[in-house]
Amino acid sequence: MGAGSGGRAALRCGAYPGLPTRGRAFDSGCPAESGLGTPVFTTWLEQQAHALKHAADGARQVLAALARLSVHAAADPILAAEARDGAVAYFTKRLAQVQYATFQAAGYPIGSGSTESANKVVVEARLKGSGMHWAREHVNPLVALRTVACTDRWAEVWPRITTRLRAEALQRHRARWQRRHPPPGVLITPPSSDAPPLDPTPISRRQRTKTIVNGRPTASHPWKGHRFLFGPAPNTLSTSESRKT
Repeated sequence: MGAGSGGRAALRCGAYPGLPTRGRAFDSGCPAESGLGTPVFTTWLEQQAHALKHAADGARQVLAALARLSVHAAADPILAAEARDGAVAYFTKRLAQVQYATFQAAGYPIGSGSTESANKVVVEARLKGSGMHWAREHVNPLVALRTVACTDRWAEVWPRITTRLRAEALQRHRARWQRRHPPPGVLITPPSSDAPPLDPTPISRRQRTKTIVNGRPTASHPWKGHRFLFGPAPNTLSTSESRKT
């Protein structure tokens, strides 16, 4: 289970039922009078589970208790030794993840139920809607925003998000400005182009084809091709001919 956001490092917390689950593995190698279900085994397991959950150095206490377990009187000493050594290796590797007293004091849950439920309520409910498709690079940012919204920390986190977005936009703006305005002495090679060079003669001095002469459009006028604007329409009569009729 992981926790942490807003620029802080993620906190990894192992699920609390790890010790009871591992403790049941000792039953196959324990003597009949102290095996799983006997008062001796139940009392020992409850003591270790309580120390792991509530003691400040509970994880180290459990490791010391596991190391003191004797396997010589077990029905199968080899199997009992494998179970004990496996539990010791499990908690030694995850020592930083089983500091349950510290996690509870900080307000973190130590069970896996809330995490499994959050995967459905927080992640899947938002990402697995009908017809939704997501690019891989967009999933983590959206889940981060979804987590902030579901934990009612939007007012706390949103100002930091906007500050970062503005800083990134300003950085992009400065980079574009620097590309367009290089410092003096820096030579910029223009991009190669096969286009002909531009005519340096001012447009006002260039010889241009006249489009209107004496108030009438010439043949080069852009509207000259539209017959409905210039020239008599077919099958029409002049004003004088219409009066005669």
